[in-house]
Amino acid sequence: MAENNNDVLHVEGGRPLNGTIKVRGAKNFVSKAMVAALLAPGKSVLKNVPEIRDVHVVSDLLRLHGVDVDVDGPTCCVCMVWMSRSTATTAP
Repeated sequence: MAENNNDVLHVEGGRPLNGTIKVRGAKNFVSKAMVAALLAPGKSVLKNVPEIRDVHVVSDLLRLHGVDVDVDGPTCCVCMVWMSRSTATTAP
C-alpha cells in the first residue's frame, strides 16, 4: 500500500506541540475527540461539532469527572481541571 505524505506527521522532540489541525471524520468521531482532549493540558477547542446526542452524553460524563465542558452550537471547549488527591471524590 502506497503511503501518502499528506497522511504522515513527523514530530521531533525538544519543543512542546502547539497548533491547529483539521480532522475529517464521521460525526460519531467527536465523542472520541472530546475524551482525547483530556490528554492535552489546558483548554481544547473542537469546532464543527455536530448536534448529536452523543455530544451531550459525553459532556455530562466528563463533567461528572471534574472536566469543564462548554458546548455552544458547533463549538465545544474541553478543559481538564486537575484535582489534588485531597479534593478528589471517591466512590463509596
